[in-house]
Amino acid sequence: MDDTRIRTRLGGFFYALAWLLTWVFSAAPGSLMVSGVLGCTVFVVLLAARLLHRPDGLDSPEQLQCWLDRHWGLILLTSLCWGQAHALGYTATLTVTRK
Repeated sequence: MDDTRIRTRLGGFFYALAWLLTWVFSAAPGSLMVSGVLGCTVFVVLLAARLLHRPDGLDSPEQLQCWLDRHWGLILLTSLCWGQAHALGYTATLTVTRK
């Protein structure tokens, strides 16, 4: 359980940093201010949720399973958000290159 919490904590930092780098090094980061700040907010909130989700006071296997399910839910939600951000960025790139 501690191993899961420690290893997955690092992933949240990578998603937030990856979004920030994607936004800052885009073709026109100034014109993407709303989506850039919104993306940063989403990934920082998901990072905070990962960091604050601690397995304190788990006394039974059912409580442990519930904690693991919720923690993996956070991981999957973060992955889903990154996939959506990647897809939106890809479609925006296709739209710009077709003009």
